[in-house]
Amino acid sequence: ASDVLNVYFESLSPHPDGVFTVYNLQGQAVHSFNATSSGITYILQVADLPQGMYLLEYTDGAGVRMSKKWVKG
Repeated sequence: ASDVLNVYFESLSPHPDGVFTVYNLQGQAVHSFNATSSGITYILQVADLPQGMYLLEYTDGAGVRMSKKWVKG
């Protein structure tokens, strides 16, 4: 990823009230995005984050539904 992070849900139907949270390797939340639609593809703006490794987590009313590590280059 560089300026945007593309998120595609293959086997999960995101809830419109869900939230994406980006964590740094120290476990600090550094960015948060609302899942504003029930689509399966999201484009998240991450241009303001410094280069490094991050964890993207998706949560909804049922708890954590997805988490993935990614690198911003």
